[in-house]
Amino acid sequence: MDQETRNQDLGQLDESKRKVKGWLGTAKSNMKQLLSITDNSPEPFRTPALGERLAAMLNHNMSQLMGSNSADLKVSNPSSYGWQPREFVNLIVSIYLGLSVPAFVKYIAYDERTYNPEFFQNVIERMRKNQIVSFSQLERFENLAEEVKKEYAAKAELEEEYDDVPEEFKDPIMDAIMVDPVRLPSGHVMDRAVIERHLLSTPNNPFNRAPLELRELVPDEELKAKIHEWIVQKRNSRK
Repeated sequence: MDQETRNQDLGQLDESKRKVKGWLGTAKSNMKQLLSITDNSPEPFRTPALGERLAAMLNHNMSQLMGSNSADLKVSNPSSYGWQPREFVNLIVSIYLGLSVPAFVKYIAYDERTYNPEFFQNVIERMRKNQIVSFSQLERFENLAEEVKKEYAAKAELEEEYDDVPEEFKDPIMDAIMVDPVRLPSGHVMDRAVIERHLLSTPNNPFNRAPLELRELVPDEELKAKIHEWIVQKRNSRK
């Protein structure tokens, strides 16, 4: 390799390092801002529309940092990139704990892409072994993990109990029993949490792509009552 080519390669490497350092700095700044927002205004994140997304994001990021593939993130001389994984883990744990009310606990447990009880247990063991978070933070996270585990078990039991849900009671996209059915202008019925989550990123009707706003959703109280009655009958039949 001649000197000119070598200099070009070194220049590209330095440029890549600067970009990575900038991206990591932005990511850390965004996480700190998110922590501040969730600390000062947690209510929106306790609703399905935002809460489910945030829980899935936290679970995924924690898995990347503390999961089985976390070794792939190791680099030599991490300080030259501004890479501080321990700080990211601390920020994620703080956000989890700041939102650890029953509703958000459920969102964590219902994240089928990433969450399972073994995942959280492995995270706890690694944080304890490597002293990544303070003792009080670790203790609180262990309590959170126990609550999430209970919700996960309850979800599994619920799915087994409602394995024969009538099609009219299911959300057409998620194929799960609806909690709060709403009717769209097109006549389709969806669970409110599902359509609100969809509208956050795509403000249209998922069935015909027509523009759609939250105010156009009409609660289907009659169907909601039928679903509730079916659930009650189902539970009574199992006693």
